[in-house]
Amino acid sequence: MGRLGFFFDIGACIGCKACQTACKDKNRLEVGLFYRRVAVVRQGGEERFYSGACNHCAAPPCVERCPAGAAVVGDDGAVRRDSGRCIGCGACEWNCPYGASVLGPSTGVSQKCDLCPDRRQAGRGPACVEACPTRCLRFGDVEALLAASGLVAVRPDFLPESAGQPALVVVDSRMTRSGS
Repeated sequence: MGRLGFFFDIGACIGCKACQTACKDKNRLEVGLFYRRVAVVRQGGEERFYSGACNHCAAPPCVERCPAGAAVVGDDGAVRRDSGRCIGCGACEWNCPYGASVLGPSTGVSQKCDLCPDRRQAGRGPACVEACPTRCLRFGDVEALLAASGLVAVRPDFLPESAGQPALVVVDSRMTRSGS
């Protein structure tokens, strides 16, 4: 199996925020705190919706720059936080090019998407993925998902250029399929 990550079809997202709400509910996040956010962005000269969260990078700047060693990459490739080691300095938040790490207002420690390890161990997908009514957000082997889609990965104008080697593939189903 290849690298696990998120596959997102920006052309199919309707901006319903079901992914954002499912993540917030599953993690029992306080008011105003989100691990996944749906935003209006400009892509290809049009306004589109983008569902963003931690991209579980292969070379995560948040892990590299955490002075307490609280940010780690698990065996499954998920970037996680050890809240017991976090000193709340904000280095992960400042260094994440995707804005995925946040300091919890009531906890004072870094918080972010952990890829729902409990759900995955039970054979299910992350809460955000299972909540998506259009299936524009998927999780799995990103290369296999891309190949199965028949689409070509796009480079979104609004994301930083491959910062941290994200486990994310973005496609646009409104564009021509590969081989067409």
